[in-house]
Amino acid sequence: MLPTSLSFSATAQTQTVAVTDPGYTGSFTLSPTGCTSSIFTAAVSGSIITVTSVAAGACTLTVSDTLGHSAGVQVTVTTVSVPVQ
Repeated sequence: MLPTSLSFSATAQTQTVAVTDPGYTGSFTLSPTGCTSSIFTAAVSGSIITVTSVAAGACTLTVSDTLGHSAGVQVTVTTVSVPVQ
């Protein structure tokens, strides 16, 4: 998969990941691993995964195929608090 990590500097940002699994033509399953809360949403279309940041945090998005192969993408979302005056 490229890239192997995603960094977001705010919420509502979107990035994509390209899945490469030579010879595989089936679907992929996405699952968050090690998340203490929902920090992103992810959707897969063919071999492209679209990830959108939702909240601050870090965890891994695990991508699996039906043959038992899997790989992870580290997702980090950092947000900055701005004091309201």
